Amino acid sequence: MELVTLHAKKRTLTGTSHSRRMRADGEIPAVLYGRRQEVQHIQIDRDDFLNRIRTRSRVFAIDIEGGEAEAAMLQEVQWDHLGERVYHVDFNRISLDEKLEIEIAISLVGLPKGVVIGAGDLVQSIRRVRIKCLPTDIPDTLEVKIGSLNVGDVIRVKDLPFAASAEVIGVNIEDPVAAVVEKAAEVEPTEEGEEGAEGEGAEGAEGAEGGDDSGGES
Repeated sequence: MELVTLHAKKRTLTGTSHSRRMRADGEIPAVLYGRRQEVQHIQIDRDDFLNRIRTRSRVFAIDIEGGEAEAAMLQEVQWDHLGERVYHVDFNRISLDEKLEIEIAISLVGLPKGVVIGAGDLVQSIRRVRIKCLPTDIPDTLEVKIGSLNVGDVIRVKDLPFAASAEVIGVNIEDPVAAVVEKAAEVEPTEEGEEGAEGEGAEGAEGAEGGDDSGGES
């Protein structure tokens, strides 16, 4: 996977008022740090950045004007209290030769055959998995096609489409991710239960008649 290029400019002025003006002009204040190098204050185009993260990009080649592009991972995005505007972004420098730990969402694609015919229900046990892999092998999501699954079929962690460099962390590769289980049978009332209900009804009726008689005698 090639790194997504994100163009940036050096930021020489800092502070609340300057950052406010920058956001009004469609720019986002950001910092690039890590790997024992100096912190760089940068600014990035808001729309370009939002488009990138909508496609779940996490690893970038930060192309700062006047310098060489640096590989970096998206570390933190600060939003306003409504979650509508990005206030600040942190990038952490990385080496393309060193593995990173990251959590990836699992996306189930399609509707299982066993569910379509009405014989079973889909149960998803794991929705995210933590892996360790090279930066260029980080997937946006782990997509699994489940259209062919029938009742009794199981997708396990080992069946997920990992890159060759990936190591799974925190779960067993045999753990089930998703399965189509047989629908639970509907419980119908038994004859014995129906007779019991009828008996109770009859006794109730007799009790009511008895109450009328005693009421007449008094």
